[in-house]
Amino acid sequence: MYLVLITFENSEILDGQESGLVLEGMYIFYIIIVVANIKVLISSFEYTFWMLFWIFGSIVLYYIAYLMFSLWIMSSDIYGLMDHTIEMT
Repeated sequence: MYLVLITFENSEILDGQESGLVLEGMYIFYIIIVVANIKVLISSFEYTFWMLFWIFGSIVLYYIAYLMFSLWIMSSDIYGLMDHTIEMT
């Protein structure tokens, strides 16, 4: 969490605007999803198709939901953040 906050502390996204807590929070939430899924993989004794499907599906579903909110819901704070995410990486 601190690495993300320190990294985005002085970053600018568009026209001199600073990246806000929403963008930082989206990255932190993504890290939480990945770490939780890796923990489930590590602690599992048996790997089945459905288990791997749901674990990797949850990561992909996060990006799909992030893309949908970023492009289509104008009243949200997340609107347009996918463009900034792609620009910063």
